Amino acid sequence: MKSNTGKYAGLYNPQLIAGLLLLLLNDLVLKPQFHNWFTGKLSDIVGLYIFPLFWCAFFPALKRHIYLLTAAGFIFWKSTLAQPLIDTLNDMGLPFNRVVDMSDLAALPALIVSYALGAISGRQLFKRVSPAVVAVLAILVFCNDSIVRRHVVKAQHPYIKSFKTKLTQEDFFARLASKNIKYYADSVVYGDFYYDTSQYAVQRIENEEKKVLHFWRIKNLPTDAGIIDNVDFNFYTISSKHGLYMIGYDIDTLTPANGKAYYKQDEQYDEALKKSLKGLLK
Repeated sequence: MKSNTGKYAGLYNPQLIAGLLLLLLNDLVLKPQFHNWFTGKLSDIVGLYIFPLFWCAFFPALKRHIYLLTAAGFIFWKSTLAQPLIDTLNDMGLPFNRVVDMSDLAALPALIVSYALGAISGRQLFKRVSPAVVAVLAILVFCNDSIVRRHVVKAQHPYIKSFKTKLTQEDFFARLASKNIKYYADSVVYGDFYYDTSQYAVQRIENEEKKVLHFWRIKNLPTDAGIIDNVDFNFYTISSKHGLYMIGYDIDTLTPANGKAYYKQDEQYDEALKKSLKGLLK
């Protein structure tokens, strides 16, 4: 690559640079802090806007094809058809995943706006930076949005219990919504270890089988013992019987200095969580 403007001048497009910085802010700051509908849709909209701009910097003559392939690829990635590919990538040690949510397709008009306005680059930014640096940064940002976090022992406390209910999954989620209890789908790469939701860096584990655990998370659950953070569970239906299978929740980290307080909190949270869940599942 050349060191500044020229063949790859499109990499210095202010819209592309601003979009990459916004995706970084969203993935590293906003998602861990809020992890809500807005942060998810923001990634889709900004990603769709700048992804074809990036490739058009290399293949400007194929602009129309790039935008059409981006639309098709996005629809494929967000559908269940992509699951075999994701499973293969995970088996190869590449921890990619996404949540199947067809409402994400509402972000597709961002491609139309990008196609119409993306070439209006104005003043180029960071022209003294090698285009190779911008290209590598862009690839890392694009991949980061679909990388599954690997969780390690720290604050997540296992809570392996199941609760039967007459509610369907839709009824249970409707009840959570009626009580303004926020929940969302999540997933992690796991092996023979517990996990901590604060860890975004993917760590390579040698000689260890990796799998993807899909689950639902209640970010903040009110209980008699106070707010319990990051309550993880799966909802199951077997032969018309429904139930909640609990996985864990956040608790203060166990250290030699706080052992007594930790186990007291553990006991209080277990009882409070049990009571709260039974109330929600009636």
